Amino acid sequence: MYVSGLMLFRFGLDVFNWSIITLALDRFGSAQFEKLGALTALNLVMQCVGAVLIVFSYFYIWHRADGKGPMAHSNCTHVVLAIVVFSFAFMTTPLLVIDRASGGSIQSASASFPHYGDYSPNILFPIFMTTGIYSSK
Repeated sequence: MYVSGLMLFRFGLDVFNWSIITLALDRFGSAQFEKLGALTALNLVMQCVGAVLIVFSYFYIWHRADGKGPMAHSNCTHVVLAIVVFSFAFMTTPLLVIDRASGGSIQSASASFPHYGDYSPNILFPIFMTTGIYSSK
C-alpha cells in the first residue's frame, strides 16, 4: 500500500511538473524560452536543495543523542505519506485558485484555446521552485 501511494505521488508530481512547463510555454509570450530556461534551472537548483535536506536528515540520525531520526524514521509510514500528499495538495492549490480568481476558466470541448486568467506568469517561479524540493531523487 505504501509503495503504491508513493508511486502515485511520484506520477502526480511528474505530471504536475510537465503541466507547469506547458503552461509556461503558453503564458510567457515573446521571451518564453529564456524564462523557461530560468524556470527549469531554478527547479533543478531546488532539487539540489531537497537532496541536501535529505542527506542532512540522515546525517542527523547518526549523530543524534536520543536515537530518534527525522520524520520518516520517527513516525509511521502512513503518517509520512499523508503529510507528503497533503503538502503537495497545498502546493498545487494556489495556482488553481489564482487562475480562477483572475478570470480563467476550464477549456470547453468546443474551444480551440484555453482561457487563462489575467495573472502575471512570473507567479510560476515560486510554485515550480517549490516542486523542485519534492522532486529531489
